[in-house]
Amino acid sequence: MTTDWPVAIGTWVLAVATWALAGVTWWLARRQLSLAKEQLEGQLSIAREQRKIELYLAIRKDFDGPMISARKILAQQFLANAGHDEIKDTDINLFEDMGMLIRRDYLDRDMVWATFSYYARMWWSSCKEYIAAERARLNDSSFFTDFEYLVEWIGEEDVKRLHKSRAELEPSASDIKRFREDEARL
Repeated sequence: MTTDWPVAIGTWVLAVATWALAGVTWWLARRQLSLAKEQLEGQLSIAREQRKIELYLAIRKDFDGPMISARKILAQQFLANAGHDEIKDTDINLFEDMGMLIRRDYLDRDMVWATFSYYARMWWSSCKEYIAAERARLNDSSFFTDFEYLVEWIGEEDVKRLHKSRAELEPSASDIKRFREDEARL
């Protein structure tokens, strides 16, 4: 039996070339999938950032709009030493929601800190006795935990960004009274 070497070599070269082409095709397909995945992740990242900004703007609109009257009423109630059952806590519900959204990373943290850190800190200081009483009354320590989370996070950010201790940043009784008076005049 004689071997036709040129045909055998040609067949072998064709087989190697076919495998090489299959390998390059596989590599190109993987590369294309990888690029598509990166592009999709980039688009999702942009969509997440847009959602964070939209939620921030909605909260800001509420805070500067319909919540003004609620803030005013709540401040007036605290200044008048209203009874516990007379307190309307709708204003602090906004901070509870904001805390949950921050905890779940649904809000832009820099925007929230820049806009709401002062108000969250001051409203927490204004309401913490009320919140403690509500927790005791309801026998539910989870009451306003996201508001508390928000204030704790803000406190950590304040320490980092303002280079002050937590004690230095804690509002005094006169700071709280002045804040309540300012909010009552809205």
